[in-house]
Parts: sequence; structure tokens; C-alpha cells
Amino acid sequence: MSDSDLGLHSHKRALSDSEGEDADHAKATTKPKSKKPKVKSAKGEKKKKAGPRTFITNISALCKSVHGTKLSLSLKSKQTLDSMAIQVIHEVCRAAESARKVSKRQTVTEREVKAGLSIYIDKGGLLTEVKSEVEKALTRYSHKDHQEGPRSKRAGLELSVSHTENLMRKVVASKVRVGDKAAVALAAITECVLTSVIQEAGAVVLHKAAGSKSKNKSKKPRIKVAHISVSIAGSKVTPSELTGKDKRKAEVSGNGDLQKLFGQSVYLQSM
Repeated sequence: MSDSDLGLHSHKRALSDSEGEDADHAKATTKPKSKKPKVKSAKGEKKKKAGPRTFITNISALCKSVHGTKLSLSLKSKQTLDSMAIQVIHEVCRAAESARKVSKRQTVTEREVKAGLSIYIDKGGLLTEVKSEVEKALTRYSHKDHQEGPRSKRAGLELSVSHTENLMRKVVASKVRVGDKAAVALAAITECVLTSVIQEAGAVVLHKAAGSKSKNKSKKPRIKVAHISVSIAGSKVTPSELTGKDKRKAEVSGNGDLQKLFGQSVYLQSM
């Protein structure tokens, strides 16, 4: 082996030794990956994922404003009323979107929502009542003394205006804007319809409680889905749980306006 070959071999060996030392140094200096601690609540429990947003809390407050402390709502009745609220919002929104297309506007305003209301509720006492409540809510919302806080509070409503707007945006066209007062008007419509349902269902419960001879009568009876069904459709569909052991039918004629809106609903037909 010549001197030049011997020098080249020594140089390669020196390079490999230095690379090995660098790799060992990198391994020694690399810090182990630390695991992030799991987020826990103040009590040390794992936080649960938030469920889908609903009107259930607002509906409980609405029942309290209508009946005070005399009546409460069962969980299933709250869920049913939540479904009814979503149905009202979707139906009025579809009608409002149709009105917007006719006017060729790029924004759904309270004007289109009012037009949608007139299509959704054709005529009757309920339509007059809802229109009046919408105007009151819009007036309160626009008043100079009501310019702070959540929109629901500014409009004097129990139902969430922000949740109403989120549901509304799922119905109207994607590129269409939603006016500031449009969601307020829609929340007022929905709340007025639900108020009417809660009033009617509460009357059924109080009627039953007044005629009951049971010694174990509840001091605070609850509105159930069966009461909602009877208040809308009348006594022809009175479930046995409303009549007690003697199976007396409650004398309820039903509500014609509400029956037009919810008479074909699956969650009420199953009762």
C-alpha cells in the first residue's frame, strides 16, 4: 500500500469516528418528550365534552315565567318543546328565504321574517298575538336604553337569540347575510308559539289536578309530553296516564292553530 492510499484510509477512519461521536452526543443531549397532562376539573375529574346546544334551559325559564312555581316540565317534555322550537325556526326560515328570493335581496331582514311568519301561520288569533309580540321585542331591542348585554335580554326574551341565529344560518343560502334584527324577530316568534303550547299544556295539567281525588297528589305537578299532545289535538287522543284508574277523559277541545302547526309532527303522533 502506498503512502497516499494509507493517508486516505486514515482520513476516512477519522471522519467515521467523528460522526459516531456526534451521534452519541446528540442522543445524550436530546430531551425525552414530555407527555401533556390531561385537563381535569377543580374536583380532579375529567371534563366531559359539551353536548349539542339546545333551548332546554331557556324553555325551563319560559315555563317559570308562564306558570310561576305551580308547574314544572319533565325532561321529555323539554326535549319535545325544543324539537318544536327547531321546527318553528326551520319553517319560518324557509318561508322567509322564499320571500327574500322574490325581493332579490342579499340579506334576510326582519321584513322577510315577518313575511315568512304570515306564510307559516296563515290566519287566526295566534298570528295576531305573535305579530304583536314580535313588534314588542323589536321595539325593546332598538330602544336606546337597551343597548348593552345579550340580545335576548335587550329584546326581553327568554329564548337565546344567538342560538336562533345559528339555526337560521343553516337554512338560508350560504352567501346570504342575516340582518341583526332578523334573529330577534325569529326568536320572538318561536317564544310566542312555545308560550302558547306551555299555557295550553299547563291548563290540561291543572284541570286534571283539580279533578283528582288521590291522597298522594303532587304539590307541584309536571307537564309531560302527553299533556302537550292533548292540549294540541284534544281529548280524542287522551292517553290513559292522564285519566288515572277510573280512565276519565279530560275535557279538552284542543287548539286549532297549534294543531295546524304541529298536528303532523312525529314526536306528537307517537303519543
